[in-house]
Amino acid sequence: MTDKDFNELLDIFELRPSSYKYTPLQRVNDVAYEKSWQQEALLEKGYEIVHSAQTKHHETVIVYRSLCNDELDDTHINLKARIISTRGIKPFSPRMFLVYDPDDSSLDIADIQVDVAEANRGYGSIFMAAMFKLIKNLPAPVTRISGWLSPVDAGHLDRAVHFYKKHGFTYFSQKNEILWVNPMGNR
Repeated sequence: MTDKDFNELLDIFELRPSSYKYTPLQRVNDVAYEKSWQQEALLEKGYEIVHSAQTKHHETVIVYRSLCNDELDDTHINLKARIISTRGIKPFSPRMFLVYDPDDSSLDIADIQVDVAEANRGYGSIFMAAMFKLIKNLPAPVTRISGWLSPVDAGHLDRAVHFYKKHGFTYFSQKNEILWVNPMGNR
């Protein structure tokens, strides 16, 4: 049995978890309409659209902020994405978790979660663009963004370091930390 046959059986007998299936578009192959529809639906649910962009693979990505206790939380920021292509809406949602400290004028990148199979598709760079856009609207200016590369990143450390350097961060190997400094508090 080939992988294709196996995957077809999983779909026929609905044995594949629903998280692996693309959600169909509202209008077949109409990504522009779907982007508009998805943005409207997110806004109606009270989410804030932070950023949208297209990947090099012609996917449209909408980055939005999750709710926390029915209000946007400026301290613990959870960014999610809707990824739309002609196949439909991707069955997973990459995420970025940030911790903002207005008293310290700092932002900590707690985590960026992208499925390993989806690496190098531009989602991380879109999240970084969203983060830099977001910091302009926070109550106090951000002068420092920091984070650390976890042991999970050990298998692709060179790629992770390159990613952060590409976005203006400095990597400190002795502490496995990344740092972006902006003394003027603007971006």
